[in-house]
This record gives sequence, C-alpha cells and structure tokens, in this order.
Amino acid sequence: MRLLGAGRQHSQAEAACSRSRRLMDVLGRLQEPSDRASNPTVSDLRKISEVTDDDIIAAVEAIPGDLASEAYSLAKGWTLDLVGAVASHKASQNALRTDRDAYKRDMVRTGIPLSHPVMG
Repeated sequence: MRLLGAGRQHSQAEAACSRSRRLMDVLGRLQEPSDRASNPTVSDLRKISEVTDDDIIAAVEAIPGDLASEAYSLAKGWTLDLVGAVASHKASQNALRTDRDAYKRDMVRTGIPLSHPVMG
C-alpha cells in the first residue's frame, strides 16, 4: 500500500516539474522585460502561439455563462480567471451592464488579451 501512495506522489511531483519547465520555456520565448515576462498577458501568449485566436474567442463566448466559475481553461495548461479579466477592464464591466450583445462581445474581446492567465 505504501508503494502506491509513493508512486502517486512521485507522479504528482513529475507533473509539477513538467508544468514548471513548460512555464520557464514560455517565459524564455517572450523576450520581454523581466517584470512582464514573469506575468504574461493573453496577448503575449498569443504572440508566441501558446494561445490561438480560437482560444480567445472561446473565452469571450464563455463570459456570459461562466462568470461564476473561478477558472477557465484557456489552452496548453493556461488558466484564466474570467471574473478577474472583466474586473480589470472597465470597458468590459460597463459593456456587460448594457443590453447590446455586439458591444458586450467587442469590449470583452478587447479585455481578454490584456488579462493575465496562470500556468497550471
């Protein structure tokens, strides 16, 4: 029994190391000043193909129905806080209070690339 628990812990540790290596690889490809590279935006990740336009569009479409969840799985292990993304972009907040669907979508589409997803 003890070996099974140790194996599970080992595989969790390997997964954590793998995420860490992947994050370091992504940060290395950003070629930005260190403060920005350590906290990339969705736009930064789009520039290095970690996130696609389709991923961003899916996140925008998830906003109306998914604001109650804490995390949205963006792509390749990146997770985005949709509530935080809207909260940090005033125009998105204001747009979501209107009844104009196209305006809501456009403002959220502007705010998502400015938000900061996390790895893992």
